[in-house]
Amino acid sequence: MSMIRDLRAVVRPSRVSLRKESGPYDTARERAAATAVVDCAVYRDGRRLDTEGGPLSPQDAMRRVRRDGGFVWIGLHEPTEAEFAGIAAEFGLHPLAVEDAVQAHQRPKLERYDDSLFTVFKTVHYLDHDRVSSSSEIVETGEVMCFTGRDFFITVRHGGQGSLRALRHRL
Repeated sequence: MSMIRDLRAVVRPSRVSLRKESGPYDTARERAAATAVVDCAVYRDGRRLDTEGGPLSPQDAMRRVRRDGGFVWIGLHEPTEAEFAGIAAEFGLHPLAVEDAVQAHQRPKLERYDDSLFTVFKTVHYLDHDRVSSSSEIVETGEVMCFTGRDFFITVRHGGQGSLRALRHRL
């Protein structure tokens, strides 16, 4: 129950800008431009590694993992195909699963693609109202899609609820 409480905790997604760099990522973006990546970190031996000099790009994080071990956790919020294309290529994500993650409105499921898993979870958030009427929305739903591989965990959120910040900190 406490994990559900953590998942329901509303933390507005703060969008992190990626540094402009060479590689398969959206290099046309300026640093100040918003991106779908809300968090990108390397975890090793049960701890999130500190990054001096600001947030890591997915490419830098994967380089560290390949060099030193651990795994990368990348969190995205409602990415476009273009925003997700470089990450999908870097991690070898299956095109059908990537399409599902970008399009959203999927049923909960678990699928295996080669050496990775793709899962879809529904999120639910109860909306507070001063007065409830027959036209009031009581529940807001969203989705969290997860790509899990040997050295990566990529989450794709759809909807305003379901921030994973509290969950990342607990883990």
